[in-house]
Amino acid sequence: MWKKANVIRVFGIINIGEGEFELEFGDVDEFPLEELEVEGEEQKNKMVETAIFFDHVAYKRFSAVYNDDEIMDYLLAYVNQVAAIYKMSSLGQEIDIMITYLEIQKAAKFDNKEGDREPLLDAFCSYSNEKNPEDDLKNPRHWDVAILVSGLDIWVEKNG
Repeated sequence: MWKKANVIRVFGIINIGEGEFELEFGDVDEFPLEELEVEGEEQKNKMVETAIFFDHVAYKRFSAVYNDDEIMDYLLAYVNQVAAIYKMSSLGQEIDIMITYLEIQKAAKFDNKEGDREPLLDAFCSYSNEKNPEDDLKNPRHWDVAILVSGLDIWVEKNG
């Protein structure tokens, strides 16, 4: 069984609704970029810096049953399961997933296009790109991949 600490690393900020909360070990001053690199050693595992966005539709569904801490645990467990796949020896290279940003939306932050797949993806990419710090080398909160966890029934019309 994988444990959270063995699979994912969390570094950055958590944004829940209107408030923004620093993770206890996500302060940029505590972990400057130079300290995150091991000088003279090649990093053993590849790192994918990731942002997780939990949309307001999912929040509405989950918050009817779970509190914010339980929703956070759910998201971390979800990412933990994804990260476990990238630890399989058959890949020939272990890949670490580091969450640099996690946003739980209590209200709509971008137009979800009522679940229409392509316009939803375009709207989400625009929103997440606006939030992503530009300089990957100078800002450890920059992410490589953004993941939308949605409560929408995402659809596409084919040959319609």
